Amino acid sequence: MGIILRQSFWNMLLTYAGFLLGALNTLVLYAQFFSTEGYGLVMSMVSVSAIVMPFIAIGMNNALIRFIPSSDDKDALLSFSLTIPTIAIALIGGLVWWKIDALTTFFPQGEILTDYVWLVFAIAAASGYFEVFYGYAQSHMHSSEGVALREMFYRVATALLLVAVYVGWINELQFCYFLTGSYVIRTALMMYVAYRCRPFKFKSFSLEKYRHVISYGIFSSMGMAIWAALLEFDKSMLPFYESLTVEAYYTVAAFIGMTVAVPYRSLYQIANPVLSRAIAEGDISRQRSLSRKSSLYSLIICGTLFLLINCNIDDIYRLLPAGYQAGATVVLIISAAKVVDSISGLSGSQIVYSRHYKWDLVFSVCLMVCVTGSNMYFIPRWGMNGAAIATLISLTFINILRISFVYIKTGIFPFRISTLVVAVILGVAYYVFTLPVWDTDGGIWVAIATILTKCLTICITMATIIYFTGYVPELNEVVDRVIKKNRDKDLLK
Repeated sequence: MGIILRQSFWNMLLTYAGFLLGALNTLVLYAQFFSTEGYGLVMSMVSVSAIVMPFIAIGMNNALIRFIPSSDDKDALLSFSLTIPTIAIALIGGLVWWKIDALTTFFPQGEILTDYVWLVFAIAAASGYFEVFYGYAQSHMHSSEGVALREMFYRVATALLLVAVYVGWINELQFCYFLTGSYVIRTALMMYVAYRCRPFKFKSFSLEKYRHVISYGIFSSMGMAIWAALLEFDKSMLPFYESLTVEAYYTVAAFIGMTVAVPYRSLYQIANPVLSRAIAEGDISRQRSLSRKSSLYSLIICGTLFLLINCNIDDIYRLLPAGYQAGATVVLIISAAKVVDSISGLSGSQIVYSRHYKWDLVFSVCLMVCVTGSNMYFIPRWGMNGAAIATLISLTFINILRISFVYIKTGIFPFRISTLVVAVILGVAYYVFTLPVWDTDGGIWVAIATILTKCLTICITMATIIYFTGYVPELNEVVDRVIKKNRDKDLLK
């Protein structure tokens, strides 16, 4: 677990740097330089493209992670993995061209969105190729460059384009086209990074030889669709029932809530190749260790972030323009959903990278029914709060299914008594730090001071508790080493 924690640390730094840029874009630049309708439209484009992307990549990124290490012809396998998305683009593009008018028939906002369908498709296609090259890099144990491009490049490009809108160089429509172009550039850079990991060339291949790869890819692509649906389906559905202004409020709230998932995502990106090898080698002990430690560590870190955000949410919204505070409840629900997701202990990956990978399709179908049904039921009744509730229900549902399946098949269960203890600690801390005694009145500087005070108090409290419980040995080792080093210096004086 040590190597995973070290690499996850750097991935987490890159991811958080991306989130800081995203926060600048979401909470400041979009709010100040863009109309709420235009912002809602852009977020709808990105959300829908994220849902379409897995059906273009067809799981070839996961296939490369699984099969590249044992492949005797890596160039042919990569060539095959790039051909499949190309075929998918042709088929889906034809379907989009044939059925594009259906949007105006079924949805009130469909006429507005129809004009941007091809931009959505272009973003999805570029993202599909990006994931394939990123999977190739991951299969060679190089993930940091891909994380930087995935988390930072798009947000840097967005920030520059928003400034261009502000100074009048481009309008909001041109912004959409330039943003699409940034996805294409990002894919080209990822291809260069993949080439640096291991130089490759495109070769002919036998379809018969890679039948098992396409079979694996089709099934595992549904796993990608799961998370795309969970992350983006709510934002995609809202414009069809609510105004684009509500979409903008929800997007800001969802962005704040999803911040708690950053550490889990960082761990997931480096743990997957290690878990895949442990499964291939039949190392159950290693799998169990990865599952339990990832579950507990993610709960500790993501739970602490949950406290930092939700115990300060009123003051955070005091820093934003009026109207956005309508999403405070959304932040609470979405962040709770992400904490639930963080304790799954890589159960989804254990299915995808094992011989039981076809079961992921079953769970995908169940999830899509749950996501679609819950969003269509709750959004008309409770608006954006309903979309958040649908996300929480869907994440809880799919994780219960996955954890139960992995336990039945392998006997691996991600939870221990320590998991329950940490959950209770987090619950008590949330109660304490949301008591009325913490409420303050005043301007922006008072809000900032309150946020900093609470954050410092929460971090010190959680770090102290975790240190003395000994639940994270790596943390105790670092602290003990620092204490010993300072003690030795004092003795030498």
